[in-house]
Amino acid sequence: MVIEKHVCLLLSGGLDLDVAVEKLNISGKIYATLTLDMEAPFPHITHLNLTFIEQPEVWFSIRVLKVKSSQIL
Repeated sequence: MVIEKHVCLLLSGGLDLDVAVEKLNISGKIYATLTLDMEAPFPHITHLNLTFIEQPEVWFSIRVLKVKSSQIL
């Protein structure tokens, strides 16, 4: 996953960052709701809703791929 982010520095310049989110790990208890419909093709599931029932633990690494300086006038 690559995310591009613009960061302003003291209103005089900025940085354009391309970063990669790596090793994303989400852990927690999930409540799952399935909507079944016999008219739908096998496995007959038309909707899936996932909700965390407690605050999940999230861990990830960010790696900077490219940094470009820009001027703000």
